[in-house]
Order: sequence, then C-alpha cells, then structure tokens
Amino acid sequence: MQVVVDNEVVGTQLLEKGKLQKRVTIIPLNKIQRGTIPADRLNKAKSLAPGRVELALSLIGYDKDVQAALEFVFGNTVICADKDAAKAATFEAKLRSVTVEGDVYEPSGTLTGGSAPSSKYVSFFPRPNIICKFYNVQFQLHASPTPGAPHSARGVEQA
Repeated sequence: MQVVVDNEVVGTQLLEKGKLQKRVTIIPLNKIQRGTIPADRLNKAKSLAPGRVELALSLIGYDKDVQAALEFVFGNTVICADKDAAKAATFEAKLRSVTVEGDVYEPSGTLTGGSAPSSKYVSFFPRPNIICKFYNVQFQLHASPTPGAPHSARGVEQA
C-alpha cells in the first residue's frame, strides 16, 4: 500500500506511531521526484499506434493538491488498448506501458502479467493496471480518449 503525506516528518511519525497493520510505502509530497513523459516520446508512441495509446495521467481526474503524487505514480506510464500498441510504445518509443488487460511492459524488457486480483473492490491509486480495466470501455467507445476529461480517481469495482 502507498500512502501520500505532506512531508517526510509526517511520514516518519506515521511509521513510528501509526500502529500500521500492513507494510506501507510513504510518498512525501515535498520530497518525491515527479515527472511526465517528454512530448516527443509520447507523440512517437501515439503515432505508432494511433488511437490506442494515452498518457495514464490524462485519464484520471484529481485535485491539484495531489498532482505531485499522481505525476510520481502515473506520469511515466502510458495506457495501451492492446499488446501490439504496448509493444510499440515500450520497445520503439521507450515508454512504460500497461495494456487494458493489466499487462505491464517495461523498456528494460521485463513483462508483468497473469491473473487479475481476486478481491471484489480494489483501489487503483498506486496501480496503473487497474486504471486500464476502468478505462477499457473508453478505448472501446472512442478511437482516441479525450485527455484531461474529468474522471473519478477513488476506486473501481471489478466484475
């Protein structure tokens, strides 16, 4: 689980006095290195698979006070409609890609996939593959999703 906090002091207090029931990763907003994909690489990926590649960050709505955390988590990832689009975005444009099925393609050559989570409700804040499942319908309805459209980033119920 990942927990966003204002600063490292709050993070330290949470770890020391929070009586946490499970292992967590603290994301202090004042210390994280956030970033987004350079426009030329994103445009290359989109041209390699027209209408099938979108920046993950553009598919979610969020409050400006958590922008740094969302850029840290999703800023370097594209969502792809299928494995062919993911392969092109990853191995030709050198971008981290996640398919709508939840398979993760890394420019280093690693691939992650397999069975879906077994729980009925999941939080997708730290996991781009869950966003993919949420926005699969958008790829099916539109050749090119509208970047920046207001969407909820709270959670999703899986069938």
